[in-house]
Amino acid sequence: MLTKKELLKQPEYWIEEIQNELFRQATDYMQQKHYNQNQLAHEWGVTKGYISQILKGDCNFTLKKLAEISLLMGKAPVLNFIPTDFLYELELISDSVLAYCDSLNNSNASTLLLKIEISKQSKFVSCVELKRFDVLNISEVA
Repeated sequence: MLTKKELLKQPEYWIEEIQNELFRQATDYMQQKHYNQNQLAHEWGVTKGYISQILKGDCNFTLKKLAEISLLMGKAPVLNFIPTDFLYELELISDSVLAYCDSLNNSNASTLLLKIEISKQSKFVSCVELKRFDVLNISEVA
């Protein structure tokens, strides 16, 4: 079994991450529009089978196809290149933040929505409670 650090260096991991994000974006788009797969296929000019492939993660898209699908949803795909060791450190910080929130013994602790933000300029990792929009600096990443 691979460690998280090793997993972050596997192409298959990143392909699955991109497929999962495309799935999330497509399902959000369908929910916002109140579409089923047939309606989405009609709007996009593709087959229902193609929509099904997107929603099952059964496609290995070209970059062109990924861009086309993103733009059909009115969104631009943005690509970032981040060192895998840095991502691993963020995972550790993120896990620590979540463990801390779970330890609060607060009835609302399980409903906290946390987001890790990377500020390229300050290189601070921030914990954001989206419900209150409070920002706490958790750790500086060197």
